Parts: sequence; structure tokens; C-alpha cells
Amino acid sequence: VDYVDINGTLVFPILTDDVGGEAVAADAPPTYDILSADQTSVLVNDAATTALSGRTGAYKVSQSITAALGFAAGNTYTLIADWEINSSARHKAYTFKVT
Repeated sequence: VDYVDINGTLVFPILTDDVGGEAVAADAPPTYDILSADQTSVLVNDAATTALSGRTGAYKVSQSITAALGFAAGNTYTLIADWEINSSARHKAYTFKVT
């Protein structure tokens, strides 16, 4: 993930895979946490409930990035996505900067 404007919308796919790295559909839509810039708290906890048509294991994140939620221009944030494949937990981290 790259850059998003303050008061904009972060839009990108979470790509789920199994332990071998193969794209597979998750047992349920992936959830995600967006951590504060200092990574001491969670600003957002949500789920990527929209599966992208024609793409196995691809789910759309669409998240408002506002000061009211704790975001600030100039800071970099980490989004941690969580999902399960056959009840086995998987995780992936993404970063983005607010401009």
C-alpha cells in the first residue's frame, strides 16, 4: 500500500494465501486492524467483506482515513490483515502513509 490523503479513502485488496503461498479463498472474510503511527493502539478494526470477482482470495478494503479516527498527515500506519485457511491462522502486514 502506498499513500492516502487525510479525509480520503484507503482502497486496496487483501490477498489471502495458504502456507504454501497459493492464493485461496479464506474460511471467512479477512479482518484487519490499523495500528496507530507508534503502533501502541488500534485505530480501526474492521473486515474486508467484499470478495473481488474473478480473483481467488482477493478481498477489497475501503476505509475512511480521517483525523476523527486518529490519523494525521505525515504519519505512516500499519494495517494487519488476519484470516484463516482450513482453521489455520494467517496474517499479512501492509503499510501506508497519510498525506
